[in-house]
Amino acid sequence: MSDETAAETRGDARPAPAPADAPPCAPTPAPAPADAPPALARTDAPTPPAPRRTRDRARTAPPRTPRRPGRAGPVPERLRWAVDGLGLRGDEQVLEVGGGPGVSAALVCARLTTGRLLAVDRSPTATRATAERNAAHVGSGRLVVLQRALADLVPADVPDGSVDVALAVDVNVFWVADAPPEAAVLHRVLRPGGALHVLFGAGGPTAPDRVVPRVRAALAATGFVDLADVAEAPGFGVRARRP
Repeated sequence: MSDETAAETRGDARPAPAPADAPPCAPTPAPAPADAPPALARTDAPTPPAPRRTRDRARTAPPRTPRRPGRAGPVPERLRWAVDGLGLRGDEQVLEVGGGPGVSAALVCARLTTGRLLAVDRSPTATRATAERNAAHVGSGRLVVLQRALADLVPADVPDGSVDVALAVDVNVFWVADAPPEAAVLHRVLRPGGALHVLFGAGGPTAPDRVVPRVRAALAATGFVDLADVAEAPGFGVRARRP
């Protein structure tokens, strides 16, 4: 047996070499699917935020009117009641103590014709608000606003016996001391027979049976007479006169 025959018999015969002029074999591409679906978008990608319509909102929103200091608002019932109780004719010289933002001052000025109101408050915020709220009355001379503590009033501010009616609403100084200097000032500036109204709104933190006796005692110690207790739905207090 020849060597070639023996190799074929063992199965390890070498393959015959390809012809020299045979072209190289190119790989055959795999066919694409006929109906391949489009690639899906990633579901975990963040969703962009919706655009804000600030321009449309600014165009359609109504303009807001800023609230100015001293702007008129609702009138508390206790103030309306207090001013009604003064019984003004229109020609009086009136002194208001601690009027706050000027709501009661507006009510008093509306009842005056030839009279005048002096509004005294130690707070610069309160006096500024009073003047702004009642600018027309200030301009006409019917209202004078003075930033001053009542105890510090001197005759140059208010001459002796020049006031017909004095009003104090929710001013606590008249019941926290036996004879406060504020009461003495009011006694000085009121004319003989002039009226003093020391009043408090109902529903406050202090009970009338605690306040009224102390106010009466303070006014009596200062020289006021004809003291009369007041107790009605809107408020309570004491009315008195200078002899």
